[in-house]
Amino acid sequence: MVSTTVETEEPESEIKFALELLGPSLEMFVNITTNYSPLETGKDSNLWITKSYDPSSHFEIASEDILNIYEQIVGEKLDLNIDPSEDEEDYWSGVFD
Repeated sequence: MVSTTVETEEPESEIKFALELLGPSLEMFVNITTNYSPLETGKDSNLWITKSYDPSSHFEIASEDILNIYEQIVGEKLDLNIDPSEDEEDYWSGVFD
């Protein structure tokens, strides 16, 4: 997958060097979309809108956008580190022993 943010009137020429590095392909398609961003943060309207998807291949920016919206709504960062309870620790130790 090759992607970029278009900066010229010739988008295919912008990815020319990447395509040359990849060599011949079985299939190629070009899709150009407009990126949108919300006009406000959502604090005043309670309407939380994400940005458009960007050219990153693994949704890094989209994930960051969602985490930022969560922080704006809740007032703190989302902690994705979960410590298992004692019951869960006992369960998993028995599964892999």
